[in-house]
Amino acid sequence: MPALLAAAFATVNADAQTKPPSAAASTSLPAVGSDAADTWHLRLGIPIWLAGLDGTLTVRGSELEPSEDPSDIDLFGSHLDGAAALHAEAEKRTFGLIFDSMYVDVGATANTSIGAAAEGSVQGFVGELDAFYIVTRPEPGVGWGALAADVLAGVRFTRLDLGVDTAATTASSSHWVVDPLVGGRIEVGLTDWLGYKLRGDIGGFGLASDLTWNVDTAFAFHFSKLFQLDLGYRWLDYDFSKGSGTDQSGLDLTLEGPYLGVQFAFVF
Repeated sequence: MPALLAAAFATVNADAQTKPPSAAASTSLPAVGSDAADTWHLRLGIPIWLAGLDGTLTVRGSELEPSEDPSDIDLFGSHLDGAAALHAEAEKRTFGLIFDSMYVDVGATANTSIGAAAEGSVQGFVGELDAFYIVTRPEPGVGWGALAADVLAGVRFTRLDLGVDTAATTASSSHWVVDPLVGGRIEVGLTDWLGYKLRGDIGGFGLASDLTWNVDTAFAFHFSKLFQLDLGYRWLDYDFSKGSGTDQSGLDLTLEGPYLGVQFAFVF
């Protein structure tokens, strides 16, 4: 009996040494079809965008050139020149959805087409719904050089209230602008806790806006798997026009400025 037990133990030990490491010990992402890959990953973000504006604003035939440097924005003025927003993402396997919503309220001293002083304002709700495909995701625990990349397509729907106030007249106009868009985004790892993010998209294509484009760049501080802080800068450009003559309204301007975003992650 002792001899049989010794022989059995030697056979099991030799077999274990010849087998490859278990897949569970690998540091790669979960395989498609595994329990981990089939879970939903949800991210909720609260960005605060201090947006200034620069360009041309037209309201009821009056053309203005408002300009406000984001560094001159007063958070504690009569209104908040910026945006408080909600950002949400949900992904599973290689596909996901993005939902963005924010309210902007920006005012600036402007010059009219005849040289008179005026106050221009842009207020609006900007919503966005996108679907994205995950091209690549980094392995867990990889810092420098880790690359995450997505391609996306969707629609940006905007409600804009444009206003001009001069000594002679006050005019306003309101518009719904619904633009298709396509774009992509990447994040490159710098350390285990810091990454650099870049997103760009372009849309409109003459269907609503003649052209709209958006660029968002930020440093992402990954304090834990559940908490992230983004510090970045964003540009959002619109070029559209409605009506003609004294009924013409529209804008060709860029909203831009720094932003701070807090993001929370959940798995379910």
